[in-house]
Amino acid sequence: MVDYCVHEFKKKEKKDISKSARAMGRLKVAREKAKRDLSSTTRTSIEVDCLDDGIDFSMKFTRAKFEELNAGKPLCKSINADEAVAYGAAVLAANLSGNGNKDVKDLILLDVTPLSLGITIKERYMSVIIPRNTPIPARKERFYVTLADNQLSFNVSVYQGKVGMKVCFSIDANGILDVSAVLPSTGNKGSIVIAGSGNVSKNDIEKMLKKAKYC
Repeated sequence: MVDYCVHEFKKKEKKDISKSARAMGRLKVAREKAKRDLSSTTRTSIEVDCLDDGIDFSMKFTRAKFEELNAGKPLCKSINADEAVAYGAAVLAANLSGNGNKDVKDLILLDVTPLSLGITIKERYMSVIIPRNTPIPARKERFYVTLADNQLSFNVSVYQGKVGMKVCFSIDANGILDVSAVLPSTGNKGSIVIAGSGNVSKNDIEKMLKKAKYC
């Protein structure tokens, strides 16, 4: 995926960033976010501000495209998450103290926002402005409108963190409804089976339609 982005950037901007450790590092961070997104959705995008010489990079990816780029590649199962975190902390400490060797000093560590940042809209929903795992420093802008015409003031409530949940409804030929939900970030799952979900009379349906019409 990173190689593909490098190729597309070169084709569009006529610049080769494969030798830039900073640009490649930022692309790898964006790639990891895109991979996590594609585990729970069918499309996402890789966006990196000021990737090289002030040039922004943005590219949309579908799950099908991701699978095409990685077809035939064996999964890497040798990386331990705890070891990776510990190694990153050790490298950062070595760089800050100045005691690391040349190989360590040449490594570029990118800090990212661990949680999404945004504001509330309509007093109940969170609108994400800076998504989680965005490399920092970062600057994002979004345009909002007021709820009423000629509104002279408004409150801006800043929130941190956002939880995504995948919900699946499945109903079989017998009208039995199976509802399941999974939290991709933790893998926690829950489900419920509702029997007789399709046993609704014609009169009940008409009453529900009338009620929905006047709501």
